[in-house]
Amino acid sequence: MNVDPKTDRIGGTASLMFSVICAWFAWMDWQGGQSIWKVWVVMCVVLALNGVAMFVHASRTTAR
Repeated sequence: MNVDPKTDRIGGTASLMFSVICAWFAWMDWQGGQSIWKVWVVMCVVLALNGVAMFVHASRTTAR
């Protein structure tokens, strides 16, 4: 699939931003004694990995 590197960078940035939001929710739930903070941590990690993967894909696409 041929994707524009700019689109990958925008998607990667959005994914990393949502990862930060999930981390904030995890922190708030952990401080409040809620047990759902673990779900937020998993979502944070998945979104962060996705964002990094999109940036790596964008850099490899521009290198060609």
